Amino acid sequence: MAEQVEHLIALDEHPRINVRVLPYSSSVTTGLQGAFILASAPGMPDMVYLESITMSQITADSGPVREVKSRYEMLHNEALPRRASLQLIGEMAEKWTN
Repeated sequence: MAEQVEHLIALDEHPRINVRVLPYSSSVTTGLQGAFILASAPGMPDMVYLESITMSQITADSGPVREVKSRYEMLHNEALPRRASLQLIGEMAEKWTN
């Protein structure tokens, strides 16, 4: 487990990756039912990839894209700030290596 959290810390060094921790105290469960990816590119419609235990889907339909963006914002607003998230992850890695 320590190697996995150390990998998360390393991933945050990538310019397009921002690791954030959703604290246990958060009541938001949006996005915890399955993975999702929001994608955008110049000249292309925004798209969303949705994944659950039984299926996956990619869509550019504005309704689902708007809904996922809204849910992402809810998660983002509840998450710890980047620096606090990395500090917590580092503390957990240290606990698991001792």
